[in-house]
Amino acid sequence: MLRFHYMPSDFHPLLLIVGERSDVSQLQEFFYELSINPRDVDIKELAFVTSATHDVTIKLVGDHKTRGLILHRSPELRLEWEIDRETAGMFAEEIAESLDSGNKSGSGFLEIGYVGEIRAKVMFGEFDDSYLLSGV
Repeated sequence: MLRFHYMPSDFHPLLLIVGERSDVSQLQEFFYELSINPRDVDIKELAFVTSATHDVTIKLVGDHKTRGLILHRSPELRLEWEIDRETAGMFAEEIAESLDSGNKSGSGFLEIGYVGEIRAKVMFGEFDDSYLLSGV
């Protein structure tokens, strides 16, 4: 299952998305589906997401004036990921390239290049559940 962890930083905040190859493959299929059938999605609705440190909502914007991943601080911390259909397709292709590389592990960044955007890093095969602390 995928885990979404927001890592705050004054200079380079990051949304880390970690899972096994099969989980990341489901994320790739999800972004591909969004490129065809755009809709807003709360990641808690996705069966392949097991945990998230913050609420993350993916909002499909109808034009190219997307801002990517943004942190909102009120009333509570939440992340909003603004993308358009083209960007969803691009994210699906980037994840597919990493998965098709033939490597046992891989990672890549999902970003659109907007100033102030938080980068999302997708990783598979680098850490398994044995690295996690129970109860944290």
